[in-house]
Amino acid sequence: MTHAIAFPTAPPSSVGVDAAGIHRFVDATERAGCDLHSLMIAREGKLIAQGHWSPYTADRVHLLYSCSKMFTATAVGLLVDAGELDLRDRVLEKLPWWLLKTDRSRIDPAWFDVTIAHCLSMTVGHDDDAWRRGTEGAFAADGKSADVDWIDLILRTRLDHEPGSTFAYNQVATYLLSRVVAHVSGEGLLPYLRPRLLDPLGIGRVITQTDAAGNALGFTGIHAATDALLKLAQLYLDEGVWRGDRILSADWVRRARVPFGPSNRDPQADPDWDQGYGFGLWCARHGYRGDGAFGQFAIVLPQQRTVVAMTAETVDMQRILDLLWEHVLPAIDRPGDPEADATLADRLSTLTLDIDEVDPFDAPAGEHRWVRAELIGAQVDPYSGAGRFPEHWSDATVSVADGRTTVALEAPVGAFELTVTADTWTQTTWTFPHGASMPVLARGGWQTPTRFVADVIAIESPHRFRFVADAETGTFDLGWRLPPLTGTEPALLPPRM
Repeated sequence: MTHAIAFPTAPPSSVGVDAAGIHRFVDATERAGCDLHSLMIAREGKLIAQGHWSPYTADRVHLLYSCSKMFTATAVGLLVDAGELDLRDRVLEKLPWWLLKTDRSRIDPAWFDVTIAHCLSMTVGHDDDAWRRGTEGAFAADGKSADVDWIDLILRTRLDHEPGSTFAYNQVATYLLSRVVAHVSGEGLLPYLRPRLLDPLGIGRVITQTDAAGNALGFTGIHAATDALLKLAQLYLDEGVWRGDRILSADWVRRARVPFGPSNRDPQADPDWDQGYGFGLWCARHGYRGDGAFGQFAIVLPQQRTVVAMTAETVDMQRILDLLWEHVLPAIDRPGDPEADATLADRLSTLTLDIDEVDPFDAPAGEHRWVRAELIGAQVDPYSGAGRFPEHWSDATVSVADGRTTVALEAPVGAFELTVTADTWTQTTWTFPHGASMPVLARGGWQTPTRFVADVIAIESPHRFRFVADAETGTFDLGWRLPPLTGTEPALLPPRM
């Protein structure tokens, strides 16, 4: 695997950017509660700003959610450039039928007109995101994966409209593209991308969530460091060229970044989701971007010769973009100065997540066994009952010794520990029966002689949760700040390894 390639760095003022605008953006996102985890900005191919909100760090991978679509679409572009795919190809002609059980005579005839371009542009013909109804039956009654190929399930859905006639943001479309990439190339999505994209760009560790058969989901699930987003955005900004080497054709980049087909019909779409959709990319009021749930962004600003990458955990993604347009955009081509550069660098070096500080009481020594009860709802937001862990996370043993509290949790998916102190984030790794592992960082303490609270970050994702216990009643609860799209069961969040 190629070693990571760093962007050359430069002070903002040296490339015509006023660092004070970036500084104001960082301050504004924190005041707005946007909960950024990382920020990287490059202009003219030079990194001018980089910060990670502790305990997130530059070397950690982070679940990118639908920014994964940008990687999948790029893989399709590479196959198109190589002459192995054509945008007019019928998707059904590029699927591994030898794996499937579907009788073709029972498929909605409209499916036979769905092309690669329709899948890239979310114009397959569904009225809505058909993922949930398309994969109904993917899991057995006990929650385990059923013995069925997900393509078989998807092809049982009927299309609501003629392919190409309507837009609906749709996970089904990109999952099918991921399977097409694997079938046509003879490799999985990431193995195909590794020598053709990831290694040439110097992108390090990348992992992905898969279906039960090990197929990359394509529409979500890719975990990569923030600089992977920045490098991919830079590749598109430079018309498919990376440091003098042609990776993607300029023709592909031009096609991918402009609206294709009908516009978004959602009357409540935010302004930056109402500008059209290209191939795995949203068009925006300024430039275009890949984005993912909870605030994952790879933003390309061609007129400003600037790219921006961010990770976050927020429900208000439009707010982040509004603040970017308000503060950073006007700072480009505005005179800066070394003093503002230095002030911004200092600010970015001391970023930290907004977590309640704990001035702990003396903990009750010894070992305590507690049972599950609804306590999270009594806490102030953002931890509410909507994100509570499943009830089968039912027992906890808490041990206190030497100023450190160890929490041992029990659930059908295994036994898991948290090591908690008041002043440092302590990592443990949770390993689940299906082979997935999830590093978690915990910090907290006894807020009263009987009340214990620990904030826990699933550090390779946008998400964190809270463990709350009441020693007086012998009860505890667990709840996500914002529940993952995979649901409240933590075993479903990390990818299989």
